[in-house]
Formats: sequence, structure tokens, C-alpha cells
Amino acid sequence: MTPTTTHGVCLVNAQRGPEQGQFTAGPNSAATWVPGLREWVIDTSTGRTGQVMRWDGTEVTLCPPDGGTPWYTTTYRRATPSEHLAARVMMLNRRGYTC
Repeated sequence: MTPTTTHGVCLVNAQRGPEQGQFTAGPNSAATWVPGLREWVIDTSTGRTGQVMRWDGTEVTLCPPDGGTPWYTTTYRRATPSEHLAARVMMLNRRGYTC
């Protein structure tokens, strides 16, 4: 996917924080937010939560917190603190951690 340019501003398919929107950057600069390795994000096309395994500039590879098959998406946003916590709990339960 190639970012689009509108009025000299580069738009990428991503979302900012818990609200929906797009990150913006100048025509010759990168997006203001880049997903980090192992960061929890939300695939906005499906609503699924995943942990970033790879990012190539536009597409991320996400791994679900409960295991399973990784998937790819170009539309994503940061997980909110509550979404992050829910994903961590699911992952720890899968690993068999108990109190």
C-alpha cells in the first residue's frame, strides 16, 4: 500500500490512540507512529488484537494472544491500555500461569 498525498500531507492507513483517525506526515517524512516489535495493536479491519511480529513500512504481521496463525494487515492502531491488558491476560492463561 502506498500512502496517499492530499494538499502536501502524506496520509497512511493507521489510527491514533483509542480514537479512529489517520496519522499524518510531511511528503518526505515517515509516519509519526511506527509499531514496535511485540507491541499490541488492533487490526481495524477485523477488530482482532495481535502482537507485532514484523513491520515492513506499511504491512504488519500480527500474532494472536491465544496462539494460532499469524496474519497480515495494513490497517491498524495502538491497543488501548485495557485492550493491552486483556491480550496479556489471554496470553498468560494460554501459557498456564495461575495465581
